[in-house]
Amino acid sequence: MKKYIIIVALLVGGLTFAGCESKQENAKEELTEAQKEAKEASAEVTEDLTEAKEEATAKQKEIVAELKQEEREFLVTMEERRMEIKTRIEKLDRDIDKANSSEKIRLRAQRDRLDARLKDVDNDIAELKGGLKRDWKEFKSDFQKNIDELKRDLKD
Repeated sequence: MKKYIIIVALLVGGLTFAGCESKQENAKEELTEAQKEAKEASAEVTEDLTEAKEEATAKQKEIVAELKQEEREFLVTMEERRMEIKTRIEKLDRDIDKANSSEKIRLRAQRDRLDARLKDVDNDIAELKGGLKRDWKEFKSDFQKNIDELKRDLKD
């Protein structure tokens, strides 16, 4: 009977030990699976980051291209305004030659204002061609104010 108890005890102990080994195997498998999932998640995050960087770079290039196009169009407008001023100054010069003395004073004052506007436009054109040192929106706003003032001067 003692033999049987010892055999049963050995069998129970062996099964218990085998059960522990089975739990250890399961833990190793779960760890391996978790590591695999972490690598896959890391690869997905890396892929998403790369995609986001590419999209951001593309969007930045698109914005830069739009700004460059807007600058070119704006430069054309500035050149047109410059020509309008020069044409008006030439007309004033002809009118000054024909005017009487009191009229000459008024026309010369107009011409002086237009000369100042022409210098402003020339400076703006040079700044735009040379690379802006200030904010684009601020530059456009200032130029638009100058154009509005110029329109008032041209009406005089």
